[in-house]
Amino acid sequence: METMILGYNEFEGEIPVEFGNLTNLKYLDLAVGNLGGEIPAELGRLELLEIMFLYQNNFQGKLPAEIGNITSLQLMDLYDNMLSYEIPAEITQLKNLQLLCNQLSGHVQQ
Repeated sequence: METMILGYNEFEGEIPVEFGNLTNLKYLDLAVGNLGGEIPAELGRLELLEIMFLYQNNFQGKLPAEIGNITSLQLMDLYDNMLSYEIPAEITQLKNLQLLCNQLSGHVQQ
């Protein structure tokens, strides 16, 4: 599977850590829902992922440093969540990232 579009739904709860096993995934859309908790570090195993939409949910905590492993990531939209911690330094490893939409506060950790 290369594409998972589950956005604009009524799903609740957390992103299952098993999503990290979808290693062929290139497009993940979980936008506009009732998902919450922390973004699982296991998503960092999705090294082929190019687009990730997680906007307008209830995610909390910090963006996991493992996101820096997704070096093919081009677009990451985290807008309108409750992510409020420092941006991990590993985000600088995302050399293909063209657009990052977020409401993260703080600064990039060094």
